[in-house]
Amino acid sequence: MRSNHVTTACSPPTPLTIFSWTIILINSINRICVARVFGIFALLAIFVTSLGILGLVAFMVTQRTKEIGIRKVLGADIRSILYILMIEIIKLITIAFVVLVPVIYWGIGQWLQTFASRMDYQFDLFILPLGVTLIITLVTIGTHVLRAALSNPVAALRYE
Repeated sequence: MRSNHVTTACSPPTPLTIFSWTIILINSINRICVARVFGIFALLAIFVTSLGILGLVAFMVTQRTKEIGIRKVLGADIRSILYILMIEIIKLITIAFVVLVPVIYWGIGQWLQTFASRMDYQFDLFILPLGVTLIITLVTIGTHVLRAALSNPVAALRYE
């Protein structure tokens, strides 16, 4: 009687699944490689975005060279010129985030529904990327805008 009880307790009705350590190690290495590839593509996307923003700022500064020169001649300080030039880019980035956050929120929700165990997320998750994007943008365009603000107004207005 006792041996039957021990046999039933030790042998479950479903067969045991045995994993090899090599399979677990290979899966772990694959996850690390995929994470590195995603990291590289994220850095590449940030770099391409920074180049696009820098091109937009270069175009904007070129188009407004005369306005900057006139403002400097009329007594505007460098801080006000920097504010005028940078506030437009910050507005564009903020508008882009306002448009994209609901789309991303919906997309993440759809994607997470495919998993059995689901993670909750809130809008706070989007504040950090906005801050990082603004910092990267300000660092990217800061030198270009500062150079335009420090330029000689006579050079901008020479042919007027």
